[in-house]
Amino acid sequence: MRSQRNWTRKIPYKSILMVFFMLSILLVPVPYYVMKPGSAQDVGSMMSIAGEEDIYHRFYLTTISLVKGNIFWYVYANVDRDSELIAEEEVVIKGEDPQEYRVRQEEMMESSQEAAIIAAYTFAEKDVTVDNRGLKILRVVEGMGATRELMPGDVLVAVDGERVNSVEQLGELLDEKKTGDKVDIVYERQRERRKGTITLRPLSEDPSANVGMGIVPVVDREVETKPEVEIAVEEIGGPSAGLLFALQMVDLLSEGDLSKGYKVAGTGTLSTTGEVGQIGGASYKVLAAEQAGAELFFVPRDRTETERNTHDARERVKRDGLDIRVVPVSSLEEAVMYLETLPEKRQAKNLDTSQVLIL
Repeated sequence: MRSQRNWTRKIPYKSILMVFFMLSILLVPVPYYVMKPGSAQDVGSMMSIAGEEDIYHRFYLTTISLVKGNIFWYVYANVDRDSELIAEEEVVIKGEDPQEYRVRQEEMMESSQEAAIIAAYTFAEKDVTVDNRGLKILRVVEGMGATRELMPGDVLVAVDGERVNSVEQLGELLDEKKTGDKVDIVYERQRERRKGTITLRPLSEDPSANVGMGIVPVVDREVETKPEVEIAVEEIGGPSAGLLFALQMVDLLSEGDLSKGYKVAGTGTLSTTGEVGQIGGASYKVLAAEQAGAELFFVPRDRTETERNTHDARERVKRDGLDIRVVPVSSLEEAVMYLETLPEKRQAKNLDTSQVLIL
């Protein structure tokens, strides 16, 4: 009996409790992601255009880092001024697993590259042809109207008789609809054309939420250019590098150095017609750009009260005293015009705002 008591006394209860405590901190999830500054990466190293070899390597896309939250990261984000908690529903779609999220980000990146190619080649007056098949379905949301009709891999061609060529256009077609309305669709499955009808339902539990089909789509198209262009990106997802891809292409397709010798970073989605759209994490991206030595940071211009990309980037620069100029733009043309008005860097010790076009 005595030996048994001695054995129980040797059990390291405090150590076991500490192990369980540490595991709970590291493994117990919370419904948040932690957003932090990512990196600024050379676009020129990701791109090649046939016959164009003079790459100045002065355009940089910027990224954010997203970490799935646990108790440790939750506490960390609340004390670190360079981190922020983002609600899980703002990052992933309900029911989406990590692999589906990764695929969606990769597809969005590919789509943004195609849009940037179309916009840049059109701007530079180079040959570009586009075969737009419609919207490829990446995921069908459980419990929504599309579940009885569509599958991942299908291509949505038309809605109520109108051909759909972009996600934004589809949103506009559904804007005036209400819960219970039906839409007729045309879609392709394994190249076979089919027809169907979908009943629209709210996209969230909010009574005022917009209605939709319950699909996660991305544009499905083939783009051919002369001269040919290739873009190779690894381990970066999402659509927000469109503007910087386009600027690098315009630089390669034009004479001279569009950057004028400055290290140019930025962010912004880009439509096929050259409009710059809002993104996430602008304040963290401008910090990543400044840390990489960039002197200029292109950011989507705020045009409504709810758009805050320009505001957030400027607030970060002011708060941290960053040595970088934030340049808001609404289009690829504005960004190019701004760069064209800059003095050559070798001729100017400082960026004199009286010598540049402020857009």
